[in-house]
Amino acid sequence: MDISYESTEPVPDRAVLKGSCYCRHLTYLIAVENVDSIKTSMCHCTACKKVYGGAFGLTAKVPVHGFRYEVGSGACVVHVGANDAGVPVYREFCGKCGSRICEYHEGIKEHFRYVSIGSLEEPSMLPPKGEFFCSQREAWMPEVHGIPQNSGKEKRRGKVCAGGGEVGDERREQLGRGDGKKRKSVRMSR
Repeated sequence: MDISYESTEPVPDRAVLKGSCYCRHLTYLIAVENVDSIKTSMCHCTACKKVYGGAFGLTAKVPVHGFRYEVGSGACVVHVGANDAGVPVYREFCGKCGSRICEYHEGIKEHFRYVSIGSLEEPSMLPPKGEFFCSQREAWMPEVHGIPQNSGKEKRRGKVCAGGGEVGDERREQLGRGDGKKRKSVRMSR
């Protein structure tokens, strides 16, 4: 799997956002024509909660051609694990400090990266535009008003969130926690 998005070419006529891991071993750029075109999602599914270690996950969907690690950036580690639907989800993170940078699942890996908002230098540039799996939102957490809400109970089998959670609680209950999930971590070098 080639994850060497590194480039030295300038990014003309594009909005550029910078990001990094906590220890700055990994640094990256997002270059898009318009920042408003980036879809930022807040997800309350069980997978995102586990992966982010919090009450929700917050990611920005960026075209793969608009995401690149900077020249001189370290190599990321990729964790591959199957979600509840059996779809492999790839998560890139720093092997030194453990910070998450981005993720993508099998169906979109050639097209998009879901970048962790907290890894951006200016996360306020990308406020949430949608909230997903709201039926799994923690009771103490208020909804974000003014953005679309998705309960996660719609009958759309096979649809996955950025973190890999499948729509619908019944499928998760059928499989049981951890049942059939394959996980591995590999260090990727350039």
